[in-house]
Amino acid sequence: MSVEITNAMVQQYKSGIEILYQQTKSKLRDAVRLEPVDGKYAFFDQIAAVEATTKTTRHADLEVANTPHKRRRVSVVDKYVADYIDQEDLYKILNNPTNAYAMNFAMALNRAIDSEIISAALGNAYTGEKGDTIVPFDSNMTVAVDVGSTGATGMNIDKLLAAKELLDANEVPDDERYIVIAPKQLIELLSTTEVSSADYNTVKALVAGDLDTFLGFKFIKSNKLSTDGNGYRECLFWHKNAMLLGVGREIGASIDPIPQKGQALLVQAWLGMGATRMQEEGVGKILCAES
Repeated sequence: MSVEITNAMVQQYKSGIEILYQQTKSKLRDAVRLEPVDGKYAFFDQIAAVEATTKTTRHADLEVANTPHKRRRVSVVDKYVADYIDQEDLYKILNNPTNAYAMNFAMALNRAIDSEIISAALGNAYTGEKGDTIVPFDSNMTVAVDVGSTGATGMNIDKLLAAKELLDANEVPDDERYIVIAPKQLIELLSTTEVSSADYNTVKALVAGDLDTFLGFKFIKSNKLSTDGNGYRECLFWHKNAMLLGVGREIGASIDPIPQKGQALLVQAWLGMGATRMQEEGVGKILCAES
């Protein structure tokens, strides 16, 4: 056989461009209050609870409540992803990548929404007339890393119960409660020895994806959760109205020839949004050790 037969071997290339595995949609957008925003800042007014008084004498003057007023500020940030495709490259490649680029960029912006919400849940909120008073995360809304164990441990039922107790003590409504955990914490729930058989079957269905609700929480898996200074995973829980996402500009995309770049195609996608914690009493975190 000729040693030059390799020159005749076929190189086959498939049509279409495959977008590699990644989170394609926002997992948290539907778990928070969504509001349209016009401008760099948006302000949302609030009133706090008051208590009823007892009338002790007839025709007495009324005791006014002096209703507490509060205000929260959300700041809009502009996000974008962009890249060029030279015209002279298009006739040299089998697959035109422009649509795939646009789809890929939109996915990146959806992930940016989740990052913004997670950051806002644990970061500073801003209140006051001008929105310049800092309100830090309430450390009292933290489920400690050793709950349910004698030392630092991962996710367990006791931690979920502690999170539920915190919300219950703050009179947070029972519905629309969410908990955001990493895949490791979801698996850890199956290994807790104190789980009753009924709970075990529920958690097993949760891990398998057949169920998404347990102990009143709707579970959301995310790989974007942060760790604290000790390396503990900060799993989050909140009531929907305790977190707000303000959207000034929805995700959009365009593909445009740029004359100054020799008609190179500029593929870009954009988003204008910001998130804030609206009520400290409705947002908390569960610390989990990861070995």
